[in-house]
Amino acid sequence: MAVSDEEQSVVYVPAVFAVVRVSEEKEVTEERLKTEQESFEKKIRQLEEQNELIIKEREDILLK
Repeated sequence: MAVSDEEQSVVYVPAVFAVVRVSEEKEVTEERLKTEQESFEKKIRQLEEQNELIIKEREDILLK
């Protein structure tokens, strides 16, 4: 049974919208992950700085 152009477009258009939706969801997810990664890296830097301060304070105490 042959499928007319009209019937194909009815099937094709929703598929295109599904692909666009998935693409948009992917972009949103990638942006969220990028933001979370930046936040995580910032927190790591803060913890490293705190750790350096603690080490310095400990050395200062031991040298007294």
